[in-house]
Order: sequence, then C-alpha cells, then structure tokens
Amino acid sequence: MLTLRFFGLRDGDQDEVLATLTLNDDLTHEITGKAPDVIELDLNTVAADGSGFVSFSENPVLWARSIQTTIRGPYLYTKLEEDTFPEAATK
Repeated sequence: MLTLRFFGLRDGDQDEVLATLTLNDDLTHEITGKAPDVIELDLNTVAADGSGFVSFSENPVLWARSIQTTIRGPYLYTKLEEDTFPEAATK
C-alpha cells in the first residue's frame, strides 16, 4: 500500500492536506480530501529511477514515488506517507 498526500501552504499556520492518493496492494486507487482535483493522474512525471518519463497508467507505484519532482512549488507539494511496495514494484 502507498499513501501520498498533497499539501497546500497556509499563511502562518500548519500546511493543510488537500487530497490523499491511496494505492492499494492490488493497484486499485482511491482519491480523498477536500480538493481531490489537485491530483492529476494524467500528468507524466520524470521517473525517480532515471528511466525517463512515467505515467500513472503505466506504473502507478513509480509515478507516486516520482511525482514530487513535478509537483513542487510554494503552494502545493507532496509527501509520501507510506510505501509498503517492494523497491522494484511494477505494474
């Protein structure tokens, strides 16, 4: 299982969780939170393993491990909270 949280920056306060992506062991997924539209599953990202670009549909585990390289800014960022998939997990 993998849990990826998307945070929004708040002025003078603790950052808030806008949405959470949960990737289950069977590779089904669930998106929850008050702003689920911040999670763009059709967004390609540079793979953390150096293999090029990866999409969620091709390899959801690698995509979730890599998306922080694409979504990084002053107002939105991600944090991988849980990852129990093997290191070389593939679809």
